[in-house]
Amino acid sequence: NGGEPWLVAFYAPWCGHCQRLAPEWKAAAEALDGSVRLGALDATKHEALAGRYGVQGYPTIKVFLPGGEVRDYEGPREAKGVEEHVAATLGHLVRPRGAAELTGPTEWAAACTARKNALCAVAFLPHVLDSGAAGRNAYLEALNAAAAQKRRLPYRYLWAEAGAQPALEEALGGLGDYPALVAVSTDKGKAVRMREAFDAAHIASFLEGVLIGKVAPSPFAAPVIAEVPPWDGQDGKPPEEEPLDAYDDVELEGTF
Repeated sequence: NGGEPWLVAFYAPWCGHCQRLAPEWKAAAEALDGSVRLGALDATKHEALAGRYGVQGYPTIKVFLPGGEVRDYEGPREAKGVEEHVAATLGHLVRPRGAAELTGPTEWAAACTARKNALCAVAFLPHVLDSGAAGRNAYLEALNAAAAQKRRLPYRYLWAEAGAQPALEEALGGLGDYPALVAVSTDKGKAVRMREAFDAAHIASFLEGVLIGKVAPSPFAAPVIAEVPPWDGQDGKPPEEEPLDAYDDVELEGTF
Protein backbone atom coordinates (compact mmCIF):
# COMPACT_ATOMS: atom_id res chain seq x y z
CA ASN A 1 0.00 0.00 0.00
CA GLY A 2 3.01 2.30 0.18
CA GLY A 3 3.10 2.93 -3.57
CA GLU A 4 6.41 1.21 -4.24
CA PRO A 5 7.01 -2.28 -5.72
CA TRP A 6 7.73 -5.22 -3.42
CA LEU A 7 9.60 -8.45 -4.11
CA VAL A 8 8.71 -11.13 -1.57
CA ALA A 9 10.53 -14.44 -1.25
CA PHE A 10 8.37 -17.25 0.14
CA TYR A 11 10.67 -19.77 1.83
CA ALA A 12 10.80 -22.78 4.12
CA PRO A 13 13.44 -22.94 6.90
CA TRP A 14 14.58 -26.45 5.86
CA CYS A 15 14.97 -25.51 2.17
CA GLY A 16 18.61 -25.55 1.01
CA HIS A 17 17.95 -23.27 -1.98
CA CYS A 18 16.26 -20.82 0.40
CA GLN A 19 19.28 -20.82 2.69
CA ARG A 20 21.54 -20.02 -0.26
CA LEU A 21 19.19 -17.26 -1.38
CA ALA A 22 19.06 -15.56 2.04
CA PRO A 23 22.45 -13.71 1.98
CA GLU A 24 21.98 -12.70 -1.66
CA TRP A 25 18.50 -11.40 -0.90
CA LYS A 26 19.78 -9.39 2.05
CA ALA A 27 22.62 -7.90 -0.01
CA ALA A 28 20.21 -6.96 -2.80
CA ALA A 29 17.88 -5.29 -0.30
CA GLU A 30 20.76 -3.24 1.09
CA ALA A 31 21.89 -2.23 -2.39
CA LEU A 32 18.38 -1.19 -3.46
CA ASP A 33 18.08 0.75 -0.20
CA GLY A 34 14.30 0.91 -0.15
CA SER A 35 13.80 2.12 -3.72
CA VAL A 36 12.18 -1.26 -4.27
CA ARG A 37 11.22 -3.22 -1.17
CA LEU A 38 12.45 -6.76 -0.65
CA GLY A 39 10.83 -9.03 1.91
CA ALA A 40 10.80 -12.68 2.95
CA LEU A 41 7.96 -14.78 4.38
CA ASP A 42 8.14 -18.18 6.02
CA ALA A 43 5.51 -20.04 3.99
CA THR A 44 5.37 -22.87 6.53
CA LYS A 45 4.02 -20.41 9.11
CA HIS A 46 1.77 -18.54 6.68
CA GLU A 47 0.34 -21.36 4.60
CA ALA A 48 -2.91 -19.59 3.79
CA LEU A 49 -1.12 -16.52 2.45
CA ALA A 50 1.32 -18.63 0.46
CA GLY A 51 -1.59 -20.60 -0.98
CA ARG A 52 -3.38 -17.41 -1.88
CA TYR A 53 -0.50 -16.50 -4.19
CA GLY A 54 -0.03 -19.97 -5.64
CA VAL A 55 3.22 -20.84 -3.87
CA GLN A 56 3.97 -24.51 -4.45
CA GLY A 57 7.74 -24.74 -4.11
CA TYR A 58 10.55 -22.94 -2.30
CA PRO A 59 11.83 -20.40 -2.70
CA THR A 60 9.12 -18.71 -4.74
CA ILE A 61 9.51 -14.99 -5.40
CA LYS A 62 6.54 -12.79 -6.19
CA VAL A 63 6.51 -9.21 -7.46
CA PHE A 64 3.80 -7.02 -5.91
CA LEU A 65 3.16 -3.92 -7.99
CA PRO A 66 1.41 -0.68 -7.03
CA GLY A 67 -2.27 -1.08 -7.79
CA GLY A 68 -2.46 -4.70 -6.68
CA GLU A 69 -1.00 -6.65 -9.62
CA VAL A 70 1.11 -9.67 -8.61
CA ARG A 71 3.65 -11.31 -10.92
CA ASP A 72 6.10 -14.18 -10.74
CA TYR A 73 9.70 -13.05 -10.43
CA GLU A 74 11.72 -14.54 -13.28
CA GLY A 75 15.09 -12.90 -12.80
CA PRO A 76 18.47 -13.87 -11.32
CA ARG A 77 18.83 -14.80 -7.67
CA GLU A 78 22.27 -13.48 -6.85
CA ALA A 79 22.43 -9.98 -5.37
CA LYS A 80 23.92 -8.14 -8.35
CA GLY A 81 21.56 -9.88 -10.76
CA VAL A 82 18.53 -9.02 -8.64
CA GLU A 83 19.61 -5.38 -8.50
CA GLU A 84 20.15 -5.19 -12.28
CA HIS A 85 16.91 -7.02 -13.06
CA VAL A 86 14.93 -4.70 -10.80
CA ALA A 87 16.49 -1.64 -12.45
CA ALA A 88 15.66 -2.97 -15.92
CA THR A 89 12.10 -4.11 -15.23
CA LEU A 90 10.86 -1.91 -12.38
CA GLY A 91 13.02 1.21 -12.69
CA HIS A 92 10.15 3.19 -14.20
CA LEU A 93 8.14 2.59 -11.01
CA VAL A 94 10.86 3.73 -8.63
CA ARG A 95 10.29 7.11 -7.06
CA PRO A 96 13.36 9.29 -7.55
CA ARG A 97 14.93 10.53 -4.35
CA GLY A 98 15.31 14.26 -4.00
CA ALA A 99 18.44 15.83 -2.60
CA ALA A 100 18.60 15.99 1.19
CA GLU A 101 20.21 18.92 2.95
CA LEU A 102 23.54 18.00 4.54
CA THR A 103 22.96 19.21 8.09
CA GLY A 104 25.24 16.77 9.91
CA PRO A 105 26.90 13.35 10.13
CA THR A 106 23.58 11.47 10.02
CA GLU A 107 22.72 12.68 6.52
CA TRP A 108 26.28 12.11 5.34
CA ALA A 109 26.30 8.53 6.63
CA ALA A 110 22.91 7.69 5.12
CA ALA A 111 23.91 8.92 1.67
CA CYS A 112 27.64 8.31 1.48
CA THR A 113 28.85 5.62 3.88
CA ALA A 114 26.02 3.36 5.09
CA ARG A 115 25.88 1.26 1.91
CA LYS A 116 28.68 -0.81 0.42
CA ASN A 117 30.14 0.90 -2.66
CA ALA A 118 27.96 3.94 -1.94
CA LEU A 119 28.05 6.82 -4.38
CA CYS A 120 26.81 10.25 -3.42
CA ALA A 121 26.50 13.48 -5.35
CA VAL A 122 26.92 16.57 -3.21
CA ALA A 123 25.86 20.00 -4.46
CA PHE A 124 27.24 23.14 -2.86
CA LEU A 125 24.83 26.00 -3.51
CA PRO A 126 25.44 29.75 -3.20
CA HIS A 127 24.59 31.39 0.09
CA VAL A 128 20.90 32.22 0.21
CA LEU A 129 21.81 35.93 0.50
CA ASP A 130 23.43 35.63 -2.92
CA SER A 131 20.82 33.50 -4.71
CA GLY A 132 17.63 34.16 -2.77
CA ALA A 133 15.14 31.40 -2.05
CA ALA A 134 13.94 31.34 -5.66
CA GLY A 135 17.46 30.90 -7.00
CA ARG A 136 18.23 28.14 -4.51
CA ASN A 137 15.04 26.30 -5.37
CA ALA A 138 15.92 26.54 -9.06
CA TYR A 139 19.27 24.85 -8.38
CA LEU A 140 17.55 22.12 -6.37
CA GLU A 141 15.00 21.59 -9.13
CA ALA A 142 17.83 21.08 -11.63
CA LEU A 143 19.55 18.58 -9.33
CA ASN A 144 16.34 16.68 -8.62
CA ALA A 145 15.39 16.64 -12.30
CA ALA A 146 18.73 15.04 -13.14
CA ALA A 147 18.24 12.52 -10.31
CA ALA A 148 14.82 11.62 -11.74
CA GLN A 149 16.23 11.30 -15.25
CA LYS A 150 19.01 9.01 -14.00
CA ARG A 151 16.99 7.26 -11.31
CA ARG A 152 18.56 3.91 -12.19
CA LEU A 153 22.03 5.14 -11.29
CA PRO A 154 23.20 4.22 -7.77
CA TYR A 155 23.55 7.74 -6.38
CA ARG A 156 22.20 9.40 -3.26
CA TYR A 157 21.98 13.19 -3.34
CA LEU A 158 22.92 15.85 -0.82
CA TRP A 159 23.23 19.62 -0.87
CA ALA A 160 24.87 22.16 1.41
CA GLU A 161 25.11 25.91 1.51
CA ALA A 162 28.45 27.36 0.46
CA GLY A 163 30.69 27.59 3.51
CA ALA A 164 28.41 25.54 5.77
CA GLN A 165 30.72 22.50 5.56
CA PRO A 166 34.21 24.04 5.38
CA ALA A 167 36.09 20.84 6.26
CA LEU A 168 34.29 18.95 3.49
CA GLU A 169 35.00 21.68 0.97
CA GLU A 170 38.66 21.65 1.97
CA ALA A 171 38.80 17.85 1.65
CA LEU A 172 37.45 18.26 -1.88
CA GLY A 173 40.31 20.58 -2.76
CA GLY A 174 38.51 23.85 -2.10
CA LEU A 175 35.62 24.84 -4.31
CA GLY A 176 35.59 28.62 -4.54
CA ASP A 177 32.87 28.91 -7.18
CA TYR A 178 29.23 28.06 -6.57
CA PRO A 179 27.12 26.20 -7.42
CA ALA A 180 29.39 23.17 -7.48
CA LEU A 181 28.65 19.46 -7.76
CA VAL A 182 30.94 16.66 -6.63
CA ALA A 183 30.51 12.89 -6.96
CA VAL A 184 32.05 11.04 -4.02
CA SER A 185 32.94 7.41 -3.32
CA THR A 186 34.02 7.08 0.31
CA ASP A 187 34.80 3.37 -0.15
CA LYS A 188 37.28 4.10 -2.91
CA GLY A 189 38.47 7.41 -1.46
CA LYS A 190 37.77 9.24 -4.71
CA ALA A 191 35.91 12.38 -5.72
CA VAL A 192 35.13 14.07 -9.04
CA ARG A 193 33.97 17.65 -9.54
CA MET A 194 31.63 18.66 -12.34
CA ARG A 195 33.06 21.44 -14.49
CA GLU A 196 30.02 22.09 -16.71
CA ALA A 197 27.03 24.37 -16.21
CA PHE A 198 24.77 23.52 -13.28
CA ASP A 199 21.65 22.43 -15.14
CA ALA A 200 19.72 19.16 -15.34
CA ALA A 201 21.18 18.05 -18.68
CA HIS A 202 24.81 18.62 -17.69
CA ILE A 203 24.31 17.11 -14.23
CA ALA A 204 22.76 13.96 -15.71
CA SER A 205 25.57 13.64 -18.24
CA PHE A 206 28.19 14.15 -15.54
CA LEU A 207 26.69 11.52 -13.21
CA GLU A 208 26.66 8.93 -15.96
CA GLY A 209 30.13 9.91 -17.13
CA VAL A 210 31.57 9.34 -13.65
CA LEU A 211 30.31 5.75 -13.64
CA ILE A 212 31.91 4.90 -16.98
CA GLY A 213 35.20 6.58 -16.16
CA LYS A 214 34.97 9.59 -18.46
CA VAL A 215 36.25 11.92 -15.71
CA ALA A 216 39.47 11.35 -13.77
CA PRO A 217 38.88 11.28 -9.99
CA SER A 218 40.97 12.87 -7.26
CA PRO A 219 41.90 11.37 -3.87
CA PHE A 220 39.39 12.05 -1.11
CA ALA A 221 39.38 11.45 2.64
CA ALA A 222 36.12 12.18 4.43
CA PRO A 223 36.42 14.83 7.14
CA VAL A 224 34.26 15.45 10.20
CA ILE A 225 30.88 16.70 9.03
CA ALA A 226 29.56 19.74 10.89
CA GLU A 227 26.13 19.99 12.49
CA VAL A 228 24.33 22.98 10.98
CA PRO A 229 20.73 24.22 11.23
CA PRO A 230 18.52 23.35 8.25
CA TRP A 231 17.43 25.98 5.77
CA ASP A 232 14.02 27.41 6.62
CA GLY A 233 13.06 27.81 2.97
CA GLN A 234 13.06 31.59 3.17
CA ASP A 235 15.17 34.38 1.73
CA GLY A 236 18.12 35.20 3.91
CA LYS A 237 18.30 38.21 6.18
CA PRO A 238 21.55 40.17 6.12
CA PRO A 239 23.13 40.70 9.54
CA GLU A 240 22.17 43.95 11.19
CA GLU A 241 24.94 46.52 11.20
CA GLU A 242 25.46 48.82 14.16
CA PRO A 243 24.86 52.48 13.31
CA LEU A 244 27.92 54.66 13.12
CA ASP A 245 26.77 56.81 16.06
CA ALA A 246 26.97 53.74 18.31
CA TYR A 247 30.66 54.54 18.69
CA ASP A 248 30.28 58.24 19.57
CA ASP A 249 31.02 57.64 23.26
CA VAL A 250 33.98 55.31 22.69
CA GLU A 251 37.30 56.87 23.69
CA LEU A 252 40.00 56.17 21.14
CA GLU A 253 43.63 56.05 22.10
CA GLY A 254 46.18 58.11 20.25
CA THR A 255 45.83 61.26 18.23
CA PHE A 256 45.02 61.95 14.61
